[in-house]
This record gives sequence, C-alpha cells and structure tokens, in this order.
Amino acid sequence: MIDRGRRLHAIVVALLAIAIAVPGTLAATPEPGSPTVSAQADLPAWHHVGLASLGGAIEGVIDREPDGPDPSATIRPQPTSTPRPTPSRTPKPEATRTAKPSATRTPKPSATRTPKPSRTPRPTRTAKPRATRDPGTIRTRSGVAYMDRQACGEHAKGCINRANILYPSKRGPWPVIVTIHGRPRTQRDMAEVAMALARKGAVVYNVDYRGVRPAYTKGFPGAIEDVACAIRYARATATRYGGDPDHVVLVGHSMGGYVGMMVALAGDTFGGNRAACHANLPMKASLPDGFVHVAGVSTIHKSYRIDQVFVGGTYAEIPKVWRRATIYTHMGGNPGLEVGIIFERRDPFLGVGHATNLHRALRRHGYRARLELLDAGTTHFDILDTDLAIGRRVVDLVWRIVRRTTPD
Repeated sequence: MIDRGRRLHAIVVALLAIAIAVPGTLAATPEPGSPTVSAQADLPAWHHVGLASLGGAIEGVIDREPDGPDPSATIRPQPTSTPRPTPSRTPKPEATRTAKPSATRTPKPSATRTPKPSRTPRPTRTAKPRATRDPGTIRTRSGVAYMDRQACGEHAKGCINRANILYPSKRGPWPVIVTIHGRPRTQRDMAEVAMALARKGAVVYNVDYRGVRPAYTKGFPGAIEDVACAIRYARATATRYGGDPDHVVLVGHSMGGYVGMMVALAGDTFGGNRAACHANLPMKASLPDGFVHVAGVSTIHKSYRIDQVFVGGTYAEIPKVWRRATIYTHMGGNPGLEVGIIFERRDPFLGVGHATNLHRALRRHGYRARLELLDAGTTHFDILDTDLAIGRRVVDLVWRIVRRTTPD
C-alpha cells in the first residue's frame, strides 16, 4: 500500500506540474463583461488526449492490487491534498503608448535661384579700321631728316639724323615700327628686317642716330635722346603713311639693343635739345608700346675702354652719369611695356648673359618679357638675315610683340 501511495503521489505532482506549465490550464479571472470561455477550449487537441490518458493511468493504479496482497488489509485511501490554487495574476494592462505624431517635416522651400542678370555688353569702342592682311606693294622714302643738325663725333660739321620709311600702298591703319642698328654700324644692317616687317603690314622707320660712329666716340646721352626723338617723330608723322600713331614698337640690334632698352624704359626723361627734334609732341610720346632686343647689349662695363668713351669718362670720375647710363637703374619705368628678347647662344661678341640677365630683371619688375635663345647663328649678324630661319625668327618675334600691343 505504501508503494501504491507513493506512486499515486508522484502522479498527482506530475499532473500539477503539467497543468502549471501549459498555458490556459488554469482559468484566468475574467474581466467583467467578457464572455466565459472554457479553459480546455483553448488547449490543443494533443493536450486533451494527454490528459485523458493520464487520468486512465491514475485509475488503473488505484484499482489494481499488488501481487500477494494481505487479504485482511484494508485499503485506506491517502488523503489527497488539495493543491492551493495559484492566484491568477491579473495581467497589468499594457500601457498604450500614444504614438508621437511623426513630425511632418515641412519641406524647405527650394531656393529659387534668381538668375544672374545677363552681363551688359561693354559699349563697343569706336575701333579704328583694321589693316587688311595684304599691304599691297611697299613704298619707300629714304633719307628723311627727323632732326636738325647736331654735333657728333663723326663729322666736324655735325650730323643730321635721317630715317628710311617703308610703308604699304594699301590703306591702314598699320602698326608703326622703328628699327635701330648697332655700333659702329648703319641703317643697312636693319634693311632686310625692316622690309620683311613692312611686307607683313607695317609702317617702318629705319633710323640712324648719333654716338655710335666711330666706335670710340661719346654717345651718352645723345644716342638715347636721338632715338627718343625718332619715336616722337614716328608718332607725329605716322598718319601720312597710313600708320597708327598710338601703336609703336621699337627694335634694336647689338648696341642698338642697349639704346633701345634705355628709350623703352626712360625715353621721356631724355629730352636733350627738344627744339632740334622735328616732332612737337610731349616727352611721354617718346615711350614705345613694345620693344624687341635683338642680340643686344644690356650692360655697359666700367672697365671697358670703349664704354668709358661712350659714357664720357670712368666710373670713378662720373659715378652719377654711369648710374643714369645703366639700364637697370630705370627698371619700373613705362609700366605695361611688352618686351621680346632674342639671342644667338654662340654669339662671338656678346655673352648670353646680356639676354638672360635682362630677361630676369624685367620679369622681376613685373614686365611681360619673352626670351628666345637660338642655337643657330655664329656671326652676330646672321640673326638679321631674313633668308635664314634665324632671321625669320626675329621677324616673327617682332610681329608677336606687335600683336600684343595692338590697341583695343
């Protein structure tokens, strides 16, 4: 009997465990007004079958006697302890979270770009009629005096500076170019370059000046004063030949490179005998719009006898004159000047430093300067021969400066 009671007790405990584990076996306290629902009604079919089988097993255990029972024994049923009902927990009502209204983002108004006002075109300048590409035939006037007779080292009676003027037969206006030779040379050196430029469409003044013949002669400041006068004269007379007086480019070879650079930077400060110049224009008109330095001198040497004679004495004797005669003293003058420099690397008379040092100084002072160093040419004069490629390079460089200085 004891074994039977123990087994019965174990079965009851197992039954209670199953009832607690399976949801829905204990009745929840219904809320008022809610429909009554059977606890077993919510159980799955397999659960009902399991409970029925378990009940049958319990009955079989109770009714079946063990082998060899004591016939006098009275079966006392074990008091079945009624399990305390597990208090049903009333589920706390879930706090209904009031969903925050999604913030409706008001779309930012698309920035309406105000179209930029169309640029008002600049008022059209009354442009001067452009020269045609074909200048026609080239006409020449030779030996035109641009100064009265002045004292010079070449002739006891003095010298009259003259210009050979080349100009197109067709109507301009054409750019004006002034060419100057070296020491102790003549206008003949620049004749081929002057003709080539005229054929491209320009009025060319190929001029002579004092202070370069003979080689050992005093030339400062007379040479600079003469070429400054030549620029003013070219402006004053350009319209006679179809030229544009507001567009003048100066070209100088060898010592003419030195003289031309001095005029290009500071020609308006070298008036000299202004009454002798055949141009009644203000000194400001002495400054060209562009300058081309062709195998030119850029430094006069204090120790060279030829340069001492040119300046008029040694540096120790006249230091102020020497400073005024130095190109680099005048850097900063004539702002806006366009400069081209062209030089033979194997020039037999001048070192390439005359070109490179000048170019560096001009750039440092804010000038637009172009440098071309040529491998061709070995005589210092090949660069003026327009039958050679090197001579044509000079013409092309001059024309580049002409285009850069063309007025609006």
